[in-house]
Amino acid sequence: MEVKWLIIARDFEVKDNASLSIYEILDTISFNHEPPYETKLKLIARMNIEPIETDGTVIIKVQINEKGEGVFASEEYKYPVVTLLQWATKIPVFTVDFGIISFVNTGEYCFEIYLNGELKGSEWLIIDAKYGGENGEI
Repeated sequence: MEVKWLIIARDFEVKDNASLSIYEILDTISFNHEPPYETKLKLIARMNIEPIETDGTVIIKVQINEKGEGVFASEEYKYPVVTLLQWATKIPVFTVDFGIISFVNTGEYCFEIYLNGELKGSEWLIIDAKYGGENGEI
């Protein structure tokens, strides 16, 4: 099992016809107020699964690292590997709804995904702040 791609987004929807709609893909978020910087985030990973790998469970760890500071957050999930029928008919995606994340510092954050302890993919997010104007995200 491999991670084909990893996206940080505001929201997503998996439709009945197995299509995936992703809303507002993020690589930088700017705020115009002092910390904390709070925002809603979701992580979407497209899995590349071979039919021989179906049926079972893998452990997926999602870790967020703050550049130069180390681990910001880490969580493990059990992911049921799809059946052969699901593999043939649906897009295997792994998603994490972080809800609201509160960043204390500006800078670069790396979202990493591990499968059974092995790093499989990562994506960077920049938190930026420009003071002045109304409070909120810009």
